[in-house]
Amino acid sequence: MPMTLTDLVQATGMSRATAYAVLSTLVDRGWVQRNDVDKSYAIGSYLAVLGRELAASRPTEQLAHDAAAKLAVEVGFTAVVVHLVNDAVVVTDVLPAPGTTSGIAVGNRVPFLPPFGPGFVAWAASTEQEEWLAYAGRNNPALEARLREVLPAIRDRGYSLERLDSASAVAFDVLGQLQDDVFSDAVREVLGRMLALLAQVDFLPSELRRGKHAVTSMAAPVFDETGAVVLNLALQPKGTFSGQELSRLGESLATVAAGVTQTIGGVSP
Repeated sequence: MPMTLTDLVQATGMSRATAYAVLSTLVDRGWVQRNDVDKSYAIGSYLAVLGRELAASRPTEQLAHDAAAKLAVEVGFTAVVVHLVNDAVVVTDVLPAPGTTSGIAVGNRVPFLPPFGPGFVAWAASTEQEEWLAYAGRNNPALEARLREVLPAIRDRGYSLERLDSASAVAFDVLGQLQDDVFSDAVREVLGRMLALLAQVDFLPSELRRGKHAVTSMAAPVFDETGAVVLNLALQPKGTFSGQELSRLGESLATVAAGVTQTIGGVSP
């Protein structure tokens, strides 16, 4: 039901100025829609699309939730469910391992711009891949070249890996938190580019065989009946791992994701 600014001020206890500033940003992002005639506010297109997609895929969501929860218990790391919604990669479910806490929350998102979203792009149609890669090429040709190398490796492996060195990890966490703050889309895009500069994009097979690696996330796709990626199941391992250890974790993750695909009648392309 639409509400006026006065209604929202009374309901939240915020000052009128603060409520207006927050609402203006939410309107800019599509979370809230403003009626210019009666000055009321209602759920916007972004939330409406997300709500429709989640409602339509509720059985899939429940299966993904159950699978992620079980996986978190088995491997001892936080598991998350991730969706691609419009122009953002959005966390829609977080399942910490027993006795642990997670620094990620439902609703966290990063822009669907290189290098973010390889767990979707690696299995996307070639035209979609090229659009995503072209954006990288306009801003960072070296990033585009690296992505062209690693996307086939991700697809062959069955899951993506996100890595950071220890120094970059602190900055990455801070910028990630700023991404979720109340900023304009222009500021969010700048933050997204800064995050991209810190990301060391995935691994080639030869790189995995050398030494130990700090990995912040790994993601495997769940496919629908058309072979499109409907969501990613992801793990957030903590610590450093050998290539063998990462392979074991990744294969467990990919197996769980494949199980969800099979249960919902999906097909792997």
